[in-house]
Amino acid sequence: MPPTDQYPIISSDLSKYLYVLNGHLYLYDAISKRTTEMKTEKGKADVIHGHGVFSPDNTKFYFVDDQPGIVVLDLSGNSGTKRLLAGTDVSGIMQWGQGNQLIFTTYKKDNTFINDIYSLDIPTGKVQFITKNEGDFILSPDQKN
Repeated sequence: MPPTDQYPIISSDLSKYLYVLNGHLYLYDAISKRTTEMKTEKGKADVIHGHGVFSPDNTKFYFVDDQPGIVVLDLSGNSGTKRLLAGTDVSGIMQWGQGNQLIFTTYKKDNTFINDIYSLDIPTGKVQFITKNEGDFILSPDQKN
């Protein structure tokens, strides 16, 4: 991999590395030793400072860009991106929850640093409020602690 201005984001099985170089997003596959430029909505990379998560099977990458919603990047066939929760002011993706749930935060417009935390069930699209929080934390798999 070439040196980049941002740290690569590494899949849980250490086989895939996403990184930005000259404004473009690349996927390095450590098993095949191939690098592929990934297609994004704007043609430029919107992955910022290592934020985002790989799906449990490492075939998709979920991140937030400058548009409302969550961007899903398909890594298996480089078929581009799609947007989940379009119109929702998602501020960040925190972690992958139990099953196929993505834990994310939304922007508050009340000049505080307290964010609302939600889970998104990927297959059904169901969104559920979890809690309010200030700062970073890791949620237990059952979302109770």
